[in-house]
Amino acid sequence: MKKILVTSLLFSGIFYTVFSQTVKLTAIYDFSNSAVKLNWNMVNTDTRTSYLLLRSDDGVTWTEAAKDRMLRNYTDDDIYFFNDRNFLPGKNYYRIKIADGDNNTIALSPVVIVNTRNSLRIKTYTSIEKKETTSNTIQPPAKTQPENNKPQYNEWVIYPNPVTDILKLAYKGQGDLKGVVNVQILDATGKVVIKFRSGSMYKLIQIPVSNLQKGFYFIQLTVMNELMMNQKFIKQ
Repeated sequence: MKKILVTSLLFSGIFYTVFSQTVKLTAIYDFSNSAVKLNWNMVNTDTRTSYLLLRSDDGVTWTEAAKDRMLRNYTDDDIYFFNDRNFLPGKNYYRIKIADGDNNTIALSPVVIVNTRNSLRIKTYTSIEKKETTSNTIQPPAKTQPENNKPQYNEWVIYPNPVTDILKLAYKGQGDLKGVVNVQILDATGKVVIKFRSGSMYKLIQIPVSNLQKGFYFIQLTVMNELMMNQKFIKQ
């Protein structure tokens, strides 16, 4: 990925900063676990950085939802996951700010909107797009849309749990998978210990975990940038 290039633009007296590196922030509302599940990538820098997850109820006034208290030398292969259980009823606006030790902004993600009342769908828009583009962003799925067009959040299962040698990840949905399946296993500290991709034609994935130390881990799965699974398992 290219090094950071910062370009300053001036529109009608308003100062904007456009960054060459993109923070890809995705989110989904998990009704069963009462949490907004978010994940995002860090960016390549020559300095140590940290992240700040911001939340808003109007896309204008932002508050801190989570913060990385440590400065680290990240790359765009570093992925973070966060479950926001303090979400607001209705529309929640999220964005990620990546900053250096002096709180200078290195990169900003597009804004992501999650409706915790009536839909799992999300909409993104960049910081320099007009706010009016979000007026019709969150709509419930049309009843006429076939249910098997897209895999649903609860159609993936893992077994056995606890596991000793091989953890099996299975897709139980009726529809075809669309896109590459991205799998990550994280330890109790949030460190990624296993990371790989699988083709969409495989509906049963076997993951060797015999080299993992005993304890609990989290398996997280995304398809087409949508979080499909975030589940805890125990390695015996």
